[in-house]
Amino acid sequence: MMFAACLCAILVSQQTGIDIKQTLLTFSPGGLPEMSLLTLAMGADIAFVATAHIIRILLVIAVAPIMFRILKIRSRY
Repeated sequence: MMFAACLCAILVSQQTGIDIKQTLLTFSPGGLPEMSLLTLAMGADIAFVATAHIIRILLVIAVAPIMFRILKIRSRY
């Protein structure tokens, strides 16, 4: 998972010009409090990283039930 996070962080950083520290912390797996503390310790933009993690959490909450329903329907056949 960390390899995928690093790869995505590098690609996004190159395409957008956002600091690699911020993109790496944004794509790293981990909880919001932990990533926020790491961001603070590294001197990166806390709002950017926290917002990205909140969006990720909301997407998982919104998409997971739909995916489970789809998987449940497919497992019947």
